[in-house]
Order: sequence, then structure tokens, then C-alpha cells
Amino acid sequence: MTIKESVEKIIHDLPDDATLEDINYHIYVFEKIQQANESERQHGLVSDQEAKERIRRCLAQ
Repeated sequence: MTIKESVEKIIHDLPDDATLEDINYHIYVFEKIQQANESERQHGLVSDQEAKERIRRCLAQ
């Protein structure tokens, strides 16, 4: 599904009385999810344990 098709579906699935603010919010959330998915593809994921260790190291500095 293309980005355009995804946005069309988002708008279509909203109630008829949705405001412009509602539409913008749903598109914003979709964009953030797309960005997170792309980041995951490029950089991979870290385990909870690795994330905790990174936080500990930052706080220890």
C-alpha cells in the first residue's frame, strides 16, 4: 500500500464528523509509526537489557 493509499484509508475510516484536527492527528501518528519502522529497518532494535545498560552508562557519566 502506498503512502497516499494509507492516508486515504485513514481519512476514510474516520467518522463523518471528524475535524481537521482529528485528521491531522491521525496522519501525524501514522507518520511517526512510519518513521519508527524505517529507523528499525536501518538500525535494528536493541533488547530491553541493552537499553537499560545504555541508560546506566549515560547516568554514570
